[in-house]
Amino acid sequence: MSLVINRRIRQLAVPLCALICLTACGSQDTTTSYDDVNESEAQAALGSDFTVPYYDKARLFSVKRSVSSMPASVTVTGSFHTKDDCPSVSDNYSRRLRIDNWVVTDIEKEPTKASFKAHKDKDECTMSATNDGGETAIVLSVKTPK
Repeated sequence: MSLVINRRIRQLAVPLCALICLTACGSQDTTTSYDDVNESEAQAALGSDFTVPYYDKARLFSVKRSVSSMPASVTVTGSFHTKDDCPSVSDNYSRRLRIDNWVVTDIEKEPTKASFKAHKDKDECTMSATNDGGETAIVLSVKTPK
């Protein structure tokens, strides 16, 4: 009986110690949002971590920067509006990313929505576009390990 209890204590001790250490040390994760800013302020917020070309027919209206400590990475998400349809947005981004040596996968295109994933070296990119009858909303996210 005591052998079984000792094994259970040892099995729980390591995860418990890790949890206590993470809680005591605190998380280094931060997220900063730039909403309701003009386009030049939003472009400045994208910074050098936004390593993909940006859609020249779109207006940037929101940026979110997330810094994660485990694993160490920076994710920058830009939100755009355009009058172009979803398939055109997807085709444009896919073509431009491939020119820049990104590998584009998981492409989905429909009249009212489009998405894809892409990677280059260790950088990852996701794009989604939706249109509910007005302008097309584009969300482009780039994750870069640090």
